[in-house]
Amino acid sequence: LQLFKKRRNIMAVEQRFHKQKSLRGLLLQPLCRFAEKVWQLACVSLVAQLSALPFILYHFHSFPTYFLIANLTIVPFASLLLATALLLVLFAWFKPLFALLGWCLKLELMGTDAVTRWVSSLPHASLEGLYFDAPMAVLTLALLCLAGWLVHSRQRPRWIPYLVATTPLLLLGHYGAKMMVLNNQKCLTLYSSGRTFALEVMEGRESLLLLSDSTTAPSSLD
Repeated sequence: LQLFKKRRNIMAVEQRFHKQKSLRGLLLQPLCRFAEKVWQLACVSLVAQLSALPFILYHFHSFPTYFLIANLTIVPFASLLLATALLLVLFAWFKPLFALLGWCLKLELMGTDAVTRWVSSLPHASLEGLYFDAPMAVLTLALLCLAGWLVHSRQRPRWIPYLVATTPLLLLGHYGAKMMVLNNQKCLTLYSSGRTFALEVMEGRESLLLLSDSTTAPSSLD
């Protein structure tokens, strides 16, 4: 009951703030609208990134650290690019306007490319070389689905919170077991292609490649 009263009071204050016609209200209202739009875009970007997280890690073994900054800057550009491209197609018959829209589209593409390059040039912009196999992708996807169900569902079984708490433990246990296997592995592999032969000696995360012309190319799995 107290929470309901507090929420009703907050809503009443918010309605009074939006109805205010003073200079302070006129100045703050656009800022609040802008902050609300930024917050909505940030929430959509975060949900989209979390939804695609298992597939990104499994297929690319990397994670963009500044994805939120990139999405907040690129998504508005994408809407503008789409609108300009549609106008470019609609007015292709009118050469002067077609040339002007093409010039605008070129500038927008250059701006999008500049923002993308700037984000990628930031320190630690991407985490590379992340180990993530199929079972880990399935467990991560299950964890996200269960967490979403736990947050949005009003009527849920009692075992759902326990399952949500157990899934990360299974994920960490599987990752630890895989790391132990990789650190203790010993493998000898022979490759042949026509008259060229190669021998790969692998111990733990370190490997040594011996070619048929007696050259060596040491490498590391890290």
